[in-house]
Amino acid sequence: MTSEYKFIDDAEIKLNISTYLSKELDRAGFSGVEIQKTPMITRITVHVLNPGRVIGRSGKSINTLTDAIKNNFNIQNPQISVMEVQNKMLEPLLVAKDLAFKLERAMNPRKIIEFTLRNIMSNGAIGAEIILGGKLAAKGARARTIRKSIGYIPKAGAVTELVNEGHATAYPKYGAIGVFVRIVPPGTVFPDKINKKAQDNNIVLSNESSESSSETEPLENKEEQAIEKNEEKEIEEKVSDNKESEKEDLEEAKSEEEAEKEKKAE
Repeated sequence: MTSEYKFIDDAEIKLNISTYLSKELDRAGFSGVEIQKTPMITRITVHVLNPGRVIGRSGKSINTLTDAIKNNFNIQNPQISVMEVQNKMLEPLLVAKDLAFKLERAMNPRKIIEFTLRNIMSNGAIGAEIILGGKLAAKGARARTIRKSIGYIPKAGAVTELVNEGHATAYPKYGAIGVFVRIVPPGTVFPDKINKKAQDNNIVLSNESSESSSETEPLENKEEQAIEKNEEKEIEEKVSDNKESEKEDLEEAKSEEEAEKEKKAE
């Protein structure tokens, strides 16, 4: 039971650290955190849009952040490394925060969803889904949900672990609105897609081999027929040559007999 409690405690600590960093590094464009615990140190990798805000002048900000994590969460020897986000449109948490910001400015939900989905796909994503839930209409209206997706998004099974997710909450005048974003990053390989492609390739190869065999067979038959025809032509030519030579011999023999007859008659 102690090992089970240890796993639960570790997961709880990771969740608390992630929640704490998302609040502290909100202005730096916090996107996510990876925590790797080793016997010697605890590596904390923070993904942000603006690493300069996290590091600070001569590393003051990151040192204070390290001390806060060490004291608040009882982590011995934490080491924080900062990674810059290359494309914010492929980070679900940043996309969700941007949508929440626009919803708080009373922008049309359907239009901003369609615009955001187009931007995500134009940046190379395989699939994306956005779900809005809450008071999306005017004051006094019921809460409702808008769900829109584009591309390929798995909804069940172990492949869902390959999908990145992000959640944010908007607080407009009429009530809270939850924003949930799911993105399949470019280059993601799904096992079911590999099997289908392999089957398709095998089918194509088998079709090509059958077609090539069916093409080679008539070609071989044609070559054999051409050779037979050439042999027949050669035989016919030889026979015709023999006939012509025989005719010429007969004509010469006749002409000689006629000449002998004429001599005798004289």
